[in-house]
Amino acid sequence: MATQMAGQAGRAGWSAERRFYTFMTLAIFAAVYVGFARTFFLRPWFPEAAAASPPEPFFYFHGVVFTAWFVMLVLQPALVRTSAPW
Repeated sequence: MATQMAGQAGRAGWSAERRFYTFMTLAIFAAVYVGFARTFFLRPWFPEAAAASPPEPFFYFHGVVFTAWFVMLVLQPALVRTSAPW
């Protein structure tokens, strides 16, 4: 009985922790999106920002890699959250 209650309490703590990390990574991703929206993500809709930033291929490569890293950062806790507790 005691081990069953301890297991349930542990799962509840993990659930709150997993929700916290999922929310925080989504908040970080949203901040990055808002911060780079005009100069990278929504660049075609803001011609004044496109004219001010350099059109070097390295910046595009860096932006794609950086975005992929953040997508993985968001997916990792989401996948952990959906996994069954061991």
